[in-house]
Amino acid sequence: MASDYLIDRTLVEVGPLANKEIPDSVWSSLLALDDESTLLWIGISAHYNQRPDVAESAFRAGAERGQPHCMNGLGVTLSAYGNLKEGLAWIRRAEDAGLPEADANLAYHEWNTGHLESARTRYLRLAEEHHYTPAMMSLGVMARSQDDAVEEEHWFRRAAEAGYPPGMHALAQLFGEQGEFSEAEHWYRRAYAAGYTASIAALGHSFESRGDYTSAEDVYVQAIDGGDMEAISRLGLLLERRGRFEDAENYHRRGALAGYVPSMLNLALLLSDDGRLDESEVWLRRASEVGSPTAMNGLGNLLAGRSLWEEAEHWFLKAAANGYPEALLNRSNMLQKQGKGDLARLWWKPLFDDQDQASEGPPDGGGDDPVTS
Repeated sequence: MASDYLIDRTLVEVGPLANKEIPDSVWSSLLALDDESTLLWIGISAHYNQRPDVAESAFRAGAERGQPHCMNGLGVTLSAYGNLKEGLAWIRRAEDAGLPEADANLAYHEWNTGHLESARTRYLRLAEEHHYTPAMMSLGVMARSQDDAVEEEHWFRRAAEAGYPPGMHALAQLFGEQGEFSEAEHWYRRAYAAGYTASIAALGHSFESRGDYTSAEDVYVQAIDGGDMEAISRLGLLLERRGRFEDAENYHRRGALAGYVPSMLNLALLLSDDGRLDESEVWLRRASEVGSPTAMNGLGNLLAGRSLWEEAEHWFLKAAANGYPEALLNRSNMLQKQGKGDLARLWWKPLFDDQDQASEGPPDGGGDDPVTS
């Protein structure tokens, strides 16, 4: 059945089809089923797969049949893609139907448009009348933005004690900032046990920042065993700082082979420092090919060091076009070395060129929100 395709992928991106793009024919077949019980899940899956056209069709079909979750999902989708007026109208209809998520989305909108008191009133109602833990979390964040430490701890604790993992994590962070490390460790571990995987790496970082490197290493290893890629990067860097370069390389390589871009960059830098430039280039290319502007800039530097000027310029320009303007200064230094001082003085010019040179391929021879449901 076509709906089994989405079930196999799932919203947590596991299963044999998790990394495959869903073909248009599957979306069309799902929508053609017109199955009222699956419209919400089709819409959610389409939303997270960046198919707003499909999400809108599925949510609208459910919304027009009076399904509050679909009204809310339609409102979020329309708002996210520019139709704020109709989007808010559908979210309000979901709110009128008694959906707490819709009330929270309206509070979020009010907060982000400067209507803080109205947003706070909504969140308070949700927290007190509906025991809605995301609202408690939002109230804690609001208090933090206003430097109200008492209210901040109150709401994070309310969310944490109600069993909300992000609230546990936020409370642990707050205790860490206050120097209450045993309390911080307690809540980091509870959050991790409740499924908030980022908490164990945060605990490792807490140990590391206090100079307890042995405990940090133990915690990072635990996080890595649980599949936390940030921890593999942190542990590799920690081992480098402690002079254990072979162990560091092993962890960097493990993360890089798993496709984690920070590990690719860490591995490339370690290899470069060790004089293994050919292998460093391999990993800079891999990271560049998946869109890392830092890697693009690093690859440009490596190629410029080999006097491969044309390809180096390509990667400097592409890095700048992808949000790394410092690459243009590196390009300028390269042009100076080539005796092209006049061009080097206009290092900023590619930022204003009408034609995006970075969109061209390299020369021949070249190789880092609202609730929808």
